[in-house]
Amino acid sequence: MVKKRSFTWQRIKVFGAAAITSLCLGSVYSWSVFANQLKVENPDWSFTQIAMIFSLMVFTYTITAIFAGMWQDKTGPRVVAMSGAVILGLSTIMASFMKSLAGLYFFHGFLAGIGRGLSYATPLPTVLKWFPDKRGLVGGFIAGIFGVGGLVFSYIAGNIIEATSSVQSAFFWCGLIFLLVMFFCARFLINPPEYVSEKAQNNHVMSNYNYTPLEMLKQPAFYIFLAIFMLGAFPGLVLTSNAQIIAQVMAGLSPVQALNIVAFISLFNGIGGPIFGLLLDRTGEKNALSLLLIMLMGAQIMLIKTHNDNWFIVGACIIMLGLGGLFGIFPPLIANFFGTAYLGTNYGLLFLGFGISAVISPRVATILADQARNGVLLAGGGVLEIQKALAGAFTRVFVIGIVLCFLAWCLVFIINKPYKKNISV
Repeated sequence: MVKKRSFTWQRIKVFGAAAITSLCLGSVYSWSVFANQLKVENPDWSFTQIAMIFSLMVFTYTITAIFAGMWQDKTGPRVVAMSGAVILGLSTIMASFMKSLAGLYFFHGFLAGIGRGLSYATPLPTVLKWFPDKRGLVGGFIAGIFGVGGLVFSYIAGNIIEATSSVQSAFFWCGLIFLLVMFFCARFLINPPEYVSEKAQNNHVMSNYNYTPLEMLKQPAFYIFLAIFMLGAFPGLVLTSNAQIIAQVMAGLSPVQALNIVAFISLFNGIGGPIFGLLLDRTGEKNALSLLLIMLMGAQIMLIKTHNDNWFIVGACIIMLGLGGLFGIFPPLIANFFGTAYLGTNYGLLFLGFGISAVISPRVATILADQARNGVLLAGGGVLEIQKALAGAFTRVFVIGIVLCFLAWCLVFIINKPYKKNISV
Protein backbone atom coordinates (compact mmCIF):
# COMPACT_ATOMS: atom_id res chain seq x y z
CA MET A 1 0.00 0.00 0.00
CA VAL A 2 2.83 2.38 0.88
CA LYS A 3 4.60 1.54 -2.37
CA LYS A 4 1.41 2.16 -4.36
CA ARG A 5 0.78 5.50 -2.60
CA SER A 6 4.38 6.56 -3.19
CA PHE A 7 4.15 5.58 -6.85
CA THR A 8 0.90 7.53 -7.30
CA TRP A 9 2.42 10.62 -5.69
CA GLN A 10 5.47 10.33 -7.92
CA ARG A 11 3.26 10.16 -11.02
CA ILE A 12 1.43 13.30 -9.86
CA LYS A 13 4.71 15.17 -9.39
CA VAL A 14 6.02 14.14 -12.81
CA PHE A 15 2.74 15.08 -14.48
CA GLY A 16 2.63 18.45 -12.69
CA ALA A 17 6.21 19.30 -13.59
CA ALA A 18 5.65 18.27 -17.21
CA ALA A 19 2.44 20.32 -17.36
CA ILE A 20 4.02 23.52 -16.02
CA THR A 21 7.05 23.11 -18.29
CA SER A 22 4.73 22.66 -21.27
CA LEU A 23 2.75 25.73 -20.22
CA CYS A 24 5.93 27.83 -20.39
CA LEU A 25 6.97 26.29 -23.71
CA GLY A 26 3.53 27.08 -25.11
CA SER A 27 4.53 30.75 -24.98
CA VAL A 28 5.70 30.19 -28.55
CA TYR A 29 2.04 30.61 -29.56
CA SER A 30 2.02 34.16 -28.17
CA TRP A 31 4.59 35.25 -30.77
CA SER A 32 2.17 37.46 -32.72
CA VAL A 33 1.88 39.72 -29.64
CA PHE A 34 5.64 40.29 -29.70
CA ALA A 35 5.70 40.55 -33.50
CA ASN A 36 3.00 43.21 -33.57
CA GLN A 37 4.85 45.37 -31.03
CA LEU A 38 8.15 44.89 -32.85
CA LYS A 39 6.47 46.26 -36.00
CA VAL A 40 5.08 49.23 -34.03
CA GLU A 41 8.48 50.08 -32.55
CA ASN A 42 10.37 49.37 -35.79
CA PRO A 43 8.11 50.39 -38.70
CA ASP A 44 10.99 50.07 -41.18
CA TRP A 45 11.27 46.32 -40.48
CA SER A 46 9.22 44.21 -42.92
CA PHE A 47 6.74 41.50 -41.92
CA THR A 48 9.10 38.95 -43.45
CA GLN A 49 12.10 40.12 -41.41
CA ILE A 50 10.13 39.96 -38.16
CA ALA A 51 8.61 36.58 -39.01
CA MET A 52 12.13 35.21 -39.58
CA ILE A 53 12.76 35.48 -35.82
CA PHE A 54 9.88 33.09 -35.20
CA SER A 55 10.83 30.76 -38.05
CA LEU A 56 14.47 30.57 -36.94
CA MET A 57 13.44 29.88 -33.36
CA VAL A 58 11.04 27.07 -34.23
CA PHE A 59 13.37 25.47 -36.79
CA THR A 60 16.31 25.52 -34.35
CA TYR A 61 13.96 24.22 -31.69
CA THR A 62 12.94 21.21 -33.79
CA ILE A 63 16.51 20.34 -34.83
CA THR A 64 17.67 20.58 -31.22
CA ALA A 65 14.78 18.37 -30.08
CA ILE A 66 16.25 15.46 -32.08
CA PHE A 67 19.61 15.62 -30.29
CA ALA A 68 17.92 16.39 -26.97
CA GLY A 69 15.84 13.24 -27.44
CA MET A 70 18.99 11.18 -27.92
CA TRP A 71 20.52 12.79 -24.84
CA GLN A 72 17.52 12.13 -22.61
CA ASP A 73 17.13 8.56 -23.91
CA LYS A 74 20.66 7.91 -22.58
CA THR A 75 20.81 9.98 -19.39
CA GLY A 76 17.20 10.65 -18.41
CA PRO A 77 15.20 13.88 -18.74
CA ARG A 78 16.26 15.90 -15.68
CA VAL A 79 19.64 17.27 -16.83
CA VAL A 80 18.33 17.93 -20.34
CA ALA A 81 15.34 19.87 -18.99
CA MET A 82 17.52 21.90 -16.61
CA SER A 83 19.89 22.81 -19.44
CA GLY A 84 16.96 23.88 -21.61
CA ALA A 85 15.50 26.07 -18.86
CA VAL A 86 18.79 27.91 -18.33
CA ILE A 87 19.43 28.51 -22.05
CA LEU A 88 15.84 29.55 -22.84
CA GLY A 89 15.56 31.82 -19.82
CA LEU A 90 18.90 33.60 -20.27
CA SER A 91 18.57 33.96 -24.06
CA THR A 92 15.10 35.53 -23.73
CA ILE A 93 16.41 37.91 -21.08
CA MET A 94 19.32 38.82 -23.37
CA ALA A 95 16.84 39.47 -26.21
CA SER A 96 15.38 42.25 -24.08
CA PHE A 97 18.60 44.23 -24.56
CA MET A 98 18.70 43.80 -28.34
CA LYS A 99 17.83 46.71 -30.62
CA SER A 100 18.77 45.09 -33.93
CA LEU A 101 17.33 42.27 -36.03
CA ALA A 102 20.69 40.48 -35.91
CA GLY A 103 20.62 40.46 -32.10
CA LEU A 104 17.06 39.15 -32.02
CA TYR A 105 17.88 36.49 -34.63
CA PHE A 106 20.73 35.24 -32.46
CA PHE A 107 19.23 35.41 -28.97
CA HIS A 108 15.48 34.97 -29.51
CA GLY A 109 15.82 32.96 -32.71
CA PHE A 110 18.87 30.71 -32.47
CA LEU A 111 19.67 30.41 -28.73
CA ALA A 112 16.06 30.46 -27.52
CA GLY A 113 15.34 27.78 -30.12
CA ILE A 114 18.06 25.58 -28.62
CA GLY A 115 16.62 26.11 -25.15
CA ARG A 116 13.11 25.27 -26.28
CA GLY A 117 14.31 22.16 -28.11
CA LEU A 118 16.12 20.84 -25.03
CA SER A 119 13.11 21.53 -22.84
CA TYR A 120 10.50 20.21 -25.28
CA ALA A 121 12.23 16.82 -25.62
CA THR A 122 11.54 15.90 -21.99
CA PRO A 123 7.94 16.44 -20.71
CA LEU A 124 5.91 14.38 -23.22
CA PRO A 125 8.17 11.29 -23.49
CA THR A 126 8.54 11.21 -19.70
CA VAL A 127 4.81 11.42 -19.02
CA LEU A 128 3.99 8.81 -21.66
CA LYS A 129 6.34 6.37 -19.92
CA TRP A 130 4.69 6.97 -16.53
CA PHE A 131 1.13 6.49 -17.88
CA PRO A 132 1.31 3.51 -20.29
CA ASP A 133 -2.40 2.77 -19.87
CA LYS A 134 -3.65 6.30 -20.67
CA ARG A 135 -1.19 7.41 -23.30
CA GLY A 136 -3.50 9.31 -25.67
CA LEU A 137 -5.42 11.06 -22.90
CA VAL A 138 -2.42 12.07 -20.76
CA GLY A 139 -0.29 13.00 -23.75
CA GLY A 140 -3.22 15.01 -25.07
CA PHE A 141 -3.51 16.91 -21.79
CA ILE A 142 0.18 17.81 -21.83
CA ALA A 143 -0.16 18.95 -25.44
CA GLY A 144 -3.28 20.87 -24.44
CA ILE A 145 -1.49 22.66 -21.63
CA PHE A 146 1.21 23.54 -24.15
CA GLY A 147 -1.53 25.25 -26.17
CA VAL A 148 -2.93 27.06 -23.15
CA GLY A 149 0.53 28.53 -22.68
CA GLY A 150 -0.21 30.74 -25.67
CA LEU A 151 -3.25 32.14 -23.85
CA VAL A 152 -1.36 32.72 -20.59
CA PHE A 153 1.69 34.35 -22.14
CA SER A 154 -0.36 36.42 -24.58
CA TYR A 155 -1.94 38.08 -21.55
CA ILE A 156 1.35 38.34 -19.66
CA ALA A 157 3.25 39.83 -22.61
CA GLY A 158 0.28 41.95 -23.73
CA ASN A 159 -0.19 43.51 -20.31
CA ILE A 160 3.53 44.21 -19.93
CA ILE A 161 3.63 45.84 -23.37
CA GLU A 162 0.50 47.88 -22.60
CA ALA A 163 2.02 49.09 -19.32
CA THR A 164 5.50 49.86 -20.67
CA SER A 165 5.00 50.31 -24.44
CA SER A 166 8.12 48.20 -24.79
CA VAL A 167 8.61 44.73 -26.22
CA GLN A 168 11.97 44.57 -24.43
CA SER A 169 10.21 44.52 -21.04
CA ALA A 170 8.05 41.62 -22.19
CA PHE A 171 11.13 39.67 -23.27
CA PHE A 172 12.84 40.30 -19.92
CA TRP A 173 10.00 39.22 -17.62
CA CYS A 174 9.04 36.21 -19.72
CA GLY A 175 12.68 35.10 -19.75
CA LEU A 176 12.86 35.37 -15.97
CA ILE A 177 9.73 33.21 -15.65
CA PHE A 178 11.23 30.57 -17.96
CA LEU A 179 14.50 30.48 -16.03
CA LEU A 180 13.04 30.16 -12.53
CA VAL A 181 9.90 28.11 -13.10
CA MET A 182 11.19 25.65 -15.68
CA PHE A 183 14.45 25.01 -13.80
CA PHE A 184 12.47 24.19 -10.66
CA CYS A 185 10.12 21.82 -12.53
CA ALA A 186 13.04 20.04 -14.22
CA ARG A 187 14.02 18.57 -10.83
CA PHE A 188 10.92 16.35 -10.89
CA LEU A 189 11.29 14.98 -14.43
CA ILE A 190 12.65 11.45 -14.08
CA ASN A 191 12.01 8.15 -15.86
CA PRO A 192 9.72 5.57 -14.18
CA PRO A 193 10.98 2.40 -12.46
CA GLU A 194 11.39 -0.81 -14.44
CA TYR A 195 8.03 -2.36 -13.53
CA VAL A 196 6.22 0.52 -15.23
CA SER A 197 8.20 -0.11 -18.40
CA GLU A 198 7.25 -3.78 -18.25
CA LYS A 199 3.60 -2.81 -17.93
CA ALA A 200 4.00 -0.63 -21.01
CA GLN A 201 5.37 -3.54 -23.01
CA ASN A 202 2.34 -5.65 -22.13
CA ASN A 203 -0.24 -2.94 -22.79
CA HIS A 204 -2.43 -3.54 -25.84
CA VAL A 205 -2.03 -0.04 -27.24
CA MET A 206 1.74 -0.23 -27.39
CA SER A 207 4.10 -1.45 -30.05
CA ASN A 208 5.51 -4.84 -29.09
CA TYR A 209 8.84 -3.84 -30.58
CA ASN A 210 11.04 -0.89 -29.66
CA TYR A 211 12.30 0.56 -32.92
CA THR A 212 15.67 2.29 -32.84
CA PRO A 213 15.77 5.62 -34.72
CA LEU A 214 17.55 3.98 -37.66
CA GLU A 215 14.96 1.19 -37.82
CA MET A 216 12.14 3.72 -37.66
CA LEU A 217 13.68 5.69 -40.53
CA LYS A 218 13.38 2.58 -42.70
CA GLN A 219 9.61 2.43 -42.15
CA PRO A 220 7.35 4.14 -44.77
CA ALA A 221 4.86 5.01 -42.02
CA PHE A 222 7.35 7.43 -40.48
CA TYR A 223 7.58 9.52 -43.66
CA ILE A 224 3.80 9.56 -44.02
CA PHE A 225 3.52 10.90 -40.47
CA LEU A 226 6.25 13.46 -41.17
CA ALA A 227 4.41 14.72 -44.26
CA ILE A 228 1.03 14.87 -42.49
CA PHE A 229 2.56 16.79 -39.57
CA MET A 230 4.28 19.25 -41.93
CA LEU A 231 1.25 19.86 -44.17
CA GLY A 232 -1.35 19.86 -41.39
CA ALA A 233 0.56 22.40 -39.30
CA PHE A 234 0.54 25.02 -42.11
CA PRO A 235 -2.70 26.89 -41.29
CA GLY A 236 -2.06 26.87 -37.55
CA LEU A 237 1.46 28.24 -37.96
CA VAL A 238 0.28 30.95 -40.36
CA LEU A 239 -2.34 32.01 -37.83
CA THR A 240 -0.01 31.75 -34.84
CA SER A 241 2.68 33.94 -36.37
CA ASN A 242 0.29 36.55 -37.86
CA ALA A 243 -2.88 36.32 -35.76
CA GLN A 244 -3.11 39.99 -34.78
CA ILE A 245 -2.66 41.42 -38.27
CA ILE A 246 -4.91 38.75 -39.83
CA ALA A 247 -7.68 39.56 -37.34
CA GLN A 248 -7.41 43.24 -38.16
CA VAL A 249 -7.40 43.03 -41.97
CA MET A 250 -9.71 40.03 -42.52
CA ALA A 251 -12.26 40.66 -39.76
CA GLY A 252 -11.93 44.41 -39.28
CA LEU A 253 -11.02 44.14 -35.61
CA SER A 254 -9.21 46.89 -33.71
CA PRO A 255 -5.68 46.25 -32.38
CA VAL A 256 -7.02 45.78 -28.83
CA GLN A 257 -9.74 43.39 -30.03
CA ALA A 258 -7.17 41.51 -32.10
CA LEU A 259 -4.93 41.06 -29.04
CA ASN A 260 -7.85 39.60 -27.09
CA ILE A 261 -8.63 37.26 -29.98
CA VAL A 262 -5.04 35.97 -29.99
CA ALA A 263 -5.38 35.04 -26.34
CA PHE A 264 -8.84 33.53 -26.80
CA ILE A 265 -8.00 31.29 -29.74
CA SER A 266 -4.93 29.99 -27.88
CA LEU A 267 -7.36 28.40 -25.43
CA PHE A 268 -8.69 26.20 -28.24
CA ASN A 269 -5.15 25.19 -29.08
CA GLY A 270 -5.03 23.85 -25.53
CA ILE A 271 -8.37 22.05 -25.82
CA GLY A 272 -7.35 20.34 -29.06
CA GLY A 273 -4.64 18.20 -27.43
CA PRO A 274 -6.78 16.24 -24.96
CA ILE A 275 -9.75 16.01 -27.35
CA PHE A 276 -7.77 14.43 -30.16
CA GLY A 277 -5.61 12.40 -27.77
CA LEU A 278 -8.81 10.83 -26.45
CA LEU A 279 -10.11 10.33 -30.01
CA LEU A 280 -6.86 8.54 -30.86
CA ASP A 281 -7.40 6.14 -27.96
CA ARG A 282 -11.05 5.55 -28.81
CA THR A 283 -11.15 5.57 -32.62
CA GLY A 284 -7.61 4.98 -33.87
CA GLU A 285 -5.08 7.15 -35.66
CA LYS A 286 -6.73 7.18 -39.10
CA ASN A 287 -10.11 8.40 -37.85
CA ALA A 288 -8.57 11.00 -35.53
CA LEU A 289 -6.26 12.43 -38.20
CA SER A 290 -8.96 12.36 -40.88
CA LEU A 291 -11.42 14.32 -38.73
CA LEU A 292 -8.74 16.84 -37.76
CA LEU A 293 -7.74 17.57 -41.35
CA ILE A 294 -11.34 17.88 -42.55
CA MET A 295 -11.93 20.41 -39.76
CA LEU A 296 -8.88 22.41 -40.83
CA MET A 297 -10.06 22.55 -44.44
CA GLY A 298 -13.53 23.67 -43.38
CA ALA A 299 -12.17 26.34 -41.04
CA GLN A 300 -9.97 27.88 -43.74
CA ILE A 301 -12.91 27.98 -46.16
CA MET A 302 -14.82 29.78 -43.41
CA LEU A 303 -12.09 32.43 -43.08
CA ILE A 304 -11.95 32.98 -46.83
CA LYS A 305 -15.70 33.17 -47.45
CA THR A 306 -16.67 35.55 -44.67
CA HIS A 307 -15.33 38.82 -43.30
CA ASN A 308 -17.72 38.78 -40.35
CA ASP A 309 -15.81 39.03 -37.08
CA ASN A 310 -17.88 36.32 -35.33
CA TRP A 311 -17.35 33.77 -38.09
CA PHE A 312 -13.69 34.72 -38.24
CA ILE A 313 -13.36 33.87 -34.56
CA VAL A 314 -15.09 30.50 -35.10
CA GLY A 315 -12.78 29.63 -38.01
CA ALA A 316 -9.66 30.74 -36.13
CA CYS A 317 -10.67 28.70 -33.07
CA ILE A 318 -11.11 25.57 -35.19
CA ILE A 319 -7.69 26.06 -36.79
CA MET A 320 -6.06 26.36 -33.37
CA LEU A 321 -8.06 23.35 -32.15
CA GLY A 322 -6.55 21.40 -35.04
CA LEU A 323 -3.02 22.62 -34.34
CA GLY A 324 -3.32 21.48 -30.74
CA GLY A 325 -4.84 18.23 -31.95
CA LEU A 326 -1.70 17.42 -33.96
CA PHE A 327 0.28 17.50 -30.72
CA GLY A 328 -2.36 15.39 -29.00
CA ILE A 329 -2.13 12.72 -31.71
CA PHE A 330 1.48 12.40 -32.82
CA PRO A 331 3.44 11.77 -29.57
CA PRO A 332 1.26 8.80 -28.48
CA LEU A 333 0.97 7.66 -32.10
CA ILE A 334 4.77 7.42 -32.40
CA ALA A 335 4.87 5.47 -29.14
CA ASN A 336 2.11 3.15 -30.34
CA PHE A 337 3.83 2.48 -33.66
CA PHE A 338 7.50 2.43 -32.66
CA GLY A 339 7.66 1.74 -28.91
CA THR A 340 8.89 3.85 -25.99
CA ALA A 341 12.54 2.84 -25.50
CA TYR A 342 13.73 5.47 -28.01
CA LEU A 343 10.68 7.72 -27.83
CA GLY A 344 12.63 10.92 -27.14
CA THR A 345 14.72 10.54 -30.28
CA ASN A 346 11.97 9.08 -32.45
CA TYR A 347 9.48 11.83 -31.65
CA GLY A 348 12.25 14.41 -32.08
CA LEU A 349 12.78 13.15 -35.63
CA LEU A 350 9.06 13.38 -36.37
CA PHE A 351 8.94 16.86 -34.82
CA LEU A 352 11.26 17.95 -37.62
CA GLY A 353 8.15 18.04 -39.84
CA PHE A 354 6.74 20.78 -37.62
CA GLY A 355 10.04 22.64 -37.81
CA ILE A 356 10.11 22.57 -41.60
CA SER A 357 6.54 23.86 -41.65
CA ALA A 358 7.46 26.57 -39.14
CA VAL A 359 10.08 27.91 -41.52
CA ILE A 360 7.95 27.72 -44.66
CA SER A 361 4.44 28.63 -43.44
CA PRO A 362 5.03 32.08 -41.87
CA ARG A 363 7.43 32.97 -44.69
CA VAL A 364 4.85 32.20 -47.38
CA ALA A 365 2.34 34.37 -45.53
CA THR A 366 4.65 37.31 -44.92
CA ILE A 367 6.13 37.31 -48.44
CA LEU A 368 2.63 37.56 -49.93
CA ALA A 369 1.68 40.21 -47.35
CA ASP A 370 4.80 42.30 -48.03
CA GLN A 371 4.23 42.07 -51.79
CA ALA A 372 0.63 43.23 -51.38
CA ARG A 373 1.56 46.10 -49.06
CA ASN A 374 4.47 47.30 -51.20
CA GLY A 375 2.33 47.17 -54.33
CA VAL A 376 -0.23 49.50 -52.77
CA LEU A 377 2.45 51.86 -51.47
CA LEU A 378 4.05 52.08 -54.90
CA ALA A 379 0.64 52.91 -56.36
CA GLY A 380 0.17 55.69 -53.81
CA GLY A 381 -2.63 53.94 -51.91
CA GLY A 382 -3.65 54.70 -48.35
CA VAL A 383 -4.37 52.72 -45.18
CA LEU A 384 -7.68 51.28 -46.36
CA GLU A 385 -6.14 50.07 -49.62
CA ILE A 386 -3.28 48.44 -47.70
CA GLN A 387 -5.72 46.62 -45.41
CA LYS A 388 -7.73 45.38 -48.39
CA ALA A 389 -4.56 44.18 -50.15
CA LEU A 390 -3.36 42.39 -47.01
CA ALA A 391 -6.75 40.67 -46.66
CA GLY A 392 -6.41 39.42 -50.23
CA ALA A 393 -2.87 38.18 -49.53
CA PHE A 394 -3.91 36.17 -46.48
CA THR A 395 -6.88 34.79 -48.41
CA ARG A 396 -4.43 33.35 -50.94
CA VAL A 397 -2.37 31.90 -48.08
CA PHE A 398 -5.37 30.02 -46.71
CA VAL A 399 -6.22 28.69 -50.18
CA ILE A 400 -2.74 27.17 -50.17
CA GLY A 401 -3.48 25.79 -46.71
CA ILE A 402 -6.65 24.09 -47.94
CA VAL A 403 -4.73 22.34 -50.71
CA LEU A 404 -1.99 21.19 -48.31
CA CYS A 405 -4.49 19.84 -45.78
CA PHE A 406 -6.27 17.95 -48.56
CA LEU A 407 -2.97 16.32 -49.56
CA ALA A 408 -2.36 15.38 -45.90
CA TRP A 409 -5.88 13.93 -45.67
CA CYS A 410 -5.17 11.70 -48.69
CA LEU A 411 -1.99 10.41 -47.01
CA VAL A 412 -3.97 9.27 -43.95
CA PHE A 413 -5.52 6.43 -45.94
CA ILE A 414 -2.20 4.81 -46.80
CA ILE A 415 -0.96 4.52 -43.20
CA ASN A 416 0.02 0.96 -42.35
CA LYS A 417 1.34 -0.16 -38.97
CA PRO A 418 4.91 -1.56 -39.08
CA TYR A 419 5.39 -5.20 -38.22
CA LYS A 420 8.32 -7.00 -36.60
CA LYS A 421 8.66 -10.74 -36.36
CA ASN A 422 11.18 -10.67 -33.53
CA ILE A 423 9.80 -8.99 -30.41
CA SER A 424 12.27 -6.90 -28.41
CA VAL A 425 11.77 -6.82 -24.68
